[in-house]
Amino acid sequence: MRRDCLRYLVVSLFFLAAQARAGEVIGNTFIGERFGYIELTSVDGKWEIVDREKDANNDMAGPVADFKFKEPISGVKPVTFNALGFRKVDQSITVDFLIKTLRDAWSQQGGEMDSVEAGRISGKKVWITEKRITLKGNHAHGRDILLEGEKAVFVISVVVLAAAYPEAKRLLEELAASAKY
Repeated sequence: MRRDCLRYLVVSLFFLAAQARAGEVIGNTFIGERFGYIELTSVDGKWEIVDREKDANNDMAGPVADFKFKEPISGVKPVTFNALGFRKVDQSITVDFLIKTLRDAWSQQGGEMDSVEAGRISGKKVWITEKRITLKGNHAHGRDILLEGEKAVFVISVVVLAAAYPEAKRLLEELAASAKY
């Protein structure tokens, strides 16, 4: 009986810990802590927010949240912005390492990525890169914004058809400006 109680307690604690790792959507704000603290706010409720931390299969790196724009952008729908998290467990997880990894993955898919530019959004240092790809004759443009926190590096990105890119780029910067990490 004692062993069964102990087993029940351990299993219960495991499930509680697993639930605690999932992000949370409160109103127009996503709060995640699985890879490091991040808070992203949907300005004016323009986005449908989906917690993706619960889908991650490890605590080192993975999806954080998807932000699906509720209205078409230049006739394109759906437009989804993705946030990824990478926990800084040692010296190897750096912005430079992630940029190289993102560039390699994008190149393997047939895309091109511009050089990275350091900039500031809401007073915080960020790294920004533009990317392009053509799939089945459709030209798409994208942008990655890397945010480096104390315990993690986050990537907020979008890839859309070229016609929707100027507005999607502006909205991505608006989303990044809301970030607390």
